[in-house]
Amino acid sequence: MMGSETSLVTAINGVRFPLGEPDGSRSPRIEALSHLLIASGLKAPVRPRIRDELWVKLWGNLAFNPLSALTCATLDRLTGQPDLRAICRTMMTEAKAVAEALGVHFAIDVERRIDGAAEVGAHKTSMLQDLERGRPMEIDALLGAVVLSVKMALSYRDDGWPWRWVQASRERGSFGMIADGGDEVCRFRV
Repeated sequence: MMGSETSLVTAINGVRFPLGEPDGSRSPRIEALSHLLIASGLKAPVRPRIRDELWVKLWGNLAFNPLSALTCATLDRLTGQPDLRAICRTMMTEAKAVAEALGVHFAIDVERRIDGAAEVGAHKTSMLQDLERGRPMEIDALLGAVVLSVKMALSYRDDGWPWRWVQASRERGSFGMIADGGDEVCRFRV
């Protein structure tokens, strides 16, 4: 049973929280939650295709998070450095094919999604923050789920390379990268 104390949650970044039921219905519970969040000053629209919204979020996370952990790069570097941006684009293009095979519709294209991440600036992804703090990373949630979706939904090239890279680094107990000049940019032991 919950206590009678009042809790306060402060939104530090972003006030948009799209909501929806997996079956697309406008259930009483989702309507009630939406009204509560709107009354709190948040934007909480009920979406009939919440899976589309979830995939747009996952779409960026599955590229930016593991690549940031492998390179120790922030979003501005991942999106602004041509070679890293190209890797993000490739990962996101492959993930888009998976999602579309599952019936997901993307309202934006890959470049616009990458540009949106670039606007955030020198932000450390959650996976990079976890790595730096020695906490478990969201490898399976962000990459494994997509690889499993491939296996379930498509006869598609299933190399799962970013997932395997991060898993191998985790098993090896070390993450990091070497810059072009041979200087070590960052290294973490886990």
